[in-house]
Amino acid sequence: MRGRRATSARSKRRDAPCSVGQTPSEVAATSVGRSRACAAMHCLRQSGYLREMRRLAGYALESSTAFSASTTDRLSLIRTAVDDWFTMKGQLSADRTLLLSEDGRTIAIQHDVHQCRRGRVERWSLTEPLAMGQFSTVIEAGGSDQQTCLGIELSALANNLAPFDIDPNPPRILSLLFDLPFDWHYRGTRLPKTPIFLRGQDGGLEAIRLIWARDRSVPVVVISDEEGLVLHPGIESSIARDLIGLAIVLRIDDEAAWALTEGRGKDWSCYGGAIRLYWPAVERFPSPFDHALWTAQRLMDGAVDSYAAARRLRAELKRSIVSQSGLCIASPSLIGDLLREARHEEIDAVRERVKSSHLDQAWVDDLFDKWSAATDRCDQLAARVRDLEAEKEALIESLRASAAGANASPSRQLEPVHEAPPSTVRDAVLLAQIRHPKYLRFGNDVWDGVNGIRTDTSTAMKVSRSLECLAQLARETQDGAVLGRNVLQWLTDHGERASGESQTVNNKQRARQARTWDDGAGQRSYFEHHLKPKEATSPDQCVRIYFQHQPAMGLVVIGWVGRHPPE
Repeated sequence: MRGRRATSARSKRRDAPCSVGQTPSEVAATSVGRSRACAAMHCLRQSGYLREMRRLAGYALESSTAFSASTTDRLSLIRTAVDDWFTMKGQLSADRTLLLSEDGRTIAIQHDVHQCRRGRVERWSLTEPLAMGQFSTVIEAGGSDQQTCLGIELSALANNLAPFDIDPNPPRILSLLFDLPFDWHYRGTRLPKTPIFLRGQDGGLEAIRLIWARDRSVPVVVISDEEGLVLHPGIESSIARDLIGLAIVLRIDDEAAWALTEGRGKDWSCYGGAIRLYWPAVERFPSPFDHALWTAQRLMDGAVDSYAAARRLRAELKRSIVSQSGLCIASPSLIGDLLREARHEEIDAVRERVKSSHLDQAWVDDLFDKWSAATDRCDQLAARVRDLEAEKEALIESLRASAAGANASPSRQLEPVHEAPPSTVRDAVLLAQIRHPKYLRFGNDVWDGVNGIRTDTSTAMKVSRSLECLAQLARETQDGAVLGRNVLQWLTDHGERASGESQTVNNKQRARQARTWDDGAGQRSYFEHHLKPKEATSPDQCVRIYFQHQPAMGLVVIGWVGRHPPE
């Protein structure tokens, strides 16, 4: 209603007679001057030069008409969602220009409506004070017969030279907008509100289709299971809320991860509890590790618990994706087209009124043609200024990232891994052999044992972690250092299931023979101590690592990696 009253008031001002000593030509000149001034002010506001606002995030949502509702009704749904958002934020004033937030701050609101024959645009601008400056939210909703679109921009302004670093959370209005009966897209890519769960072989193939889609325009975040568990319960839903409108979030199980690995190779895959960010245009990147990969071990490094690890990862993803949106995403083109058409229709309306005067009509047409051309030129310059501002912000962000890389703080940056974790048990053994030749020695029988194990990424990751722990054990006892406790207890304290054989097994000749393997130095030796990286009822999934700790040499000898030997 307020928008209609505002439009009506503007119409009345336009229809006002040219009294107060003004001729029609003076009215036209005044209108041209006012329009140019308003356009120039709009350019300055849009470019950021007037207030030096730093653009933090941008959202552009588009939806073709998915239900039989008029443009007015569709925009009315959006207006209701905005009003609900205001109610969630605080108490509106009677004239709806101020909002008293729950924390006592006063937020200024400006609402504008622009109408043309093809459609309508509504714009809300919120300016709220912060301790060190101010925060701005601009929402633009446009509608035509064929399309509905939304542009949202978050900006901040510092009032002094102190560091002013904000990690913007998605405004709650986005969740309300995604509850509306619109099928929101960005540049042709559908934007789901919630995570997509993909399971089994078909799920892996669907993940490949989504990730390698040539026309995908937003990032994909993949969260992999490890035996049904993820980094932290519900992390996929939390990340989907953080990145709503900007990314697709997938959760894949072990079988889907294996299908992804088989289809694209382990360097491009995500498995064993890892989480990965795939940027659009996947294969244009020279290295698969340009798409950040965080293994389960890397995610937990330095974190007190899984909640802290999940919170750190979410912050990193928001910095990577939400901040990037502020540099890359512009308001939908339909909104700019409708605003331009509304201005031209207003100019034409003034032209028609002036034509009824005694003025030279050729002069009037020339005057208004120049007015229209000046308006178009102003739009072009505003777009150019926005492009230059985006370039400037991109350069600043690049410098900031370089500085962060040189002075990385664990609390501010979660470094991804730069090589794929092993996807098979054979890979896990080979990787440990390459990484730790000084601390781990593998006997020749290890490879026979590996060949008898069912290949899957979850088992490979567990074997890899167990071998890393054995290498750490060897490091801690090099140069004659003493553990201060039993080896099996040390391994248990480090999260491994470790044990020795029972007295019954030790006393059976056949059982002892089944546990006698090559020690990697040309001798055969009995191995009693072992780790249990994976327990299972199926023999080909139950994995044991038999080892000997030789503290005098700072070495762990691996005699067997494979199925549980017979008793």
